[in-house]
Amino acid sequence: MMERNVYDIYEMFAHLSLEQKKGVLRDFQEMVDAEESRPEGSYLEQKWKEIEDSLFDLSLEPYIDDQLEIDVIWHICEEIIKSGRLQEEPWKVREEIIQKITDNEYYDEYGVSDPMMDLIRELPQDREEKLKTAEIMWNGSGFMKKDGAKLFRELGEEGRYIQYLETHLGDDPERYMEVIRYYEERDPDKAEQIAELAREKCRRAYKPGLTDVYAFLVRRAYDTGDIDRLRKLFDSARRRYTVNAERLKEMCPEAVQAASDVKGAKRKKKGKRQ
Repeated sequence: MMERNVYDIYEMFAHLSLEQKKGVLRDFQEMVDAEESRPEGSYLEQKWKEIEDSLFDLSLEPYIDDQLEIDVIWHICEEIIKSGRLQEEPWKVREEIIQKITDNEYYDEYGVSDPMMDLIRELPQDREEKLKTAEIMWNGSGFMKKDGAKLFRELGEEGRYIQYLETHLGDDPERYMEVIRYYEERDPDKAEQIAELAREKCRRAYKPGLTDVYAFLVRRAYDTGDIDRLRKLFDSARRRYTVNAERLKEMCPEAVQAASDVKGAKRKKKGKRQ
């Protein structure tokens, strides 16, 4: 707690030499003079200063759990959001806070990520500011970039969201399907490349999305008249436990019929030869 931290400062000060004490006092006086001469900040600036003071106190604690400062930060964030005064604040002030929250990844290490997430969502007041916020978060690290991509999507900037997904596909077929759906009409060839990548990377992912990937490839083969590829895809689907072959047939009845017709024709041709 702050009281203990102040006591530690006094304890340290007591062990300094006389000259060191004089130097510290001069430095402290300069800090006091600078703060007294500084213009009083806006409502948001003052509240953010309170938050930063609590964050500093938390940084001095050996353990974060159950510290009073966490509740203080929650309360201040809620107060700011409910105040109705954010629209009165200059964008520059709000932007600086958004940047700090992004740089510190919602201050997650201090156990206050939830109130910071709430606050960063409320700071931008119009579409232009939300786009700028998304850009700031996009240029952040880790999950900040991910949340920036999600915000772009909420704002109708689907391309930026897909751009993020393309570099973070992993082995989740659902992610591949989001990218496939985006390119299905815009660039069918690219959509097919993504689908083939999903077949390679998601071999062990037992999720519905892989069946959807196969359904896209089956429809693509049917639309392009590649019946041989169509049959191979159905054969591959039957061999993969991660693909629901029956559901695939229900999703692509015309393709199933086309593959079946070709297979039947080949059997008749073989019978005539014999």
